[in-house]
Amino acid sequence: MIRYQTEHLILTSMRPEHEKESFKLHIDLDVLAYFQEGDPGWQEHISAALRRAAGKSND
Repeated sequence: MIRYQTEHLILTSMRPEHEKESFKLHIDLDVLAYFQEGDPGWQEHISAALRRAAGKSND
């Protein structure tokens, strides 16, 4: 089991670490707008930010 936790968010998955999973996420509109500005890859940017917050960064 993989568990990711940030200040206000806990995600738990039984899938392998790098596999993708679709789910519903409630996020503040201003935060969503920040990630959606000018780049069609906003979902990947959110994923990368969550990985960094979880200490799982690939960078």
